[in-house]
Amino acid sequence: ENAYLASFPRLNPNPIVETDSSGKIIFCNPSTAKVLESLGVDKSNAAVFLPSDLKLLLERWDRSTETTQYREIEIRNRTFGEYLHFPEKLKTVRIYAQDITERKQAEASVKQHLEEMKSLNEDLARFNSVAVDRELRMIDLKKEINALCVKAGMPPQYALDFERQGP
Repeated sequence: ENAYLASFPRLNPNPIVETDSSGKIIFCNPSTAKVLESLGVDKSNAAVFLPSDLKLLLERWDRSTETTQYREIEIRNRTFGEYLHFPEKLKTVRIYAQDITERKQAEASVKQHLEEMKSLNEDLARFNSVAVDRELRMIDLKKEINALCVKAGMPPQYALDFERQGP
């Protein structure tokens, strides 16, 4: 049963790093070395997965409250989302990392498109305002001309039937 349970971190395709309460690495699963190697980083340098504020988090941790923190780190132009789990009974920090580079790129792309659409929408709203305002002024002018024509004893010059029609 212990071998079976131990297979979970060993077979996880994402890096898992565990430190003691001082921040010293005491365990890395095999995927950690594979990912580091694929990034062109020394496969024994699992410390690159430690977030820069780990020491501060360890100092602030009361060691009696289980907690989880989330961090994002950059390694060689790749972004990793990391859950740092502080289990109360083990007095260790377990770091579960996952490459989120593609997701971050997609989020940036969506954000850029959203900004572009917002800008285009503002342009369209300005154009619509100008066009509608111009059209409303034209209708008012046509009404004035029609009123002047009636005063002068002539038939109205402009048909404004569209005003009587419903939507």
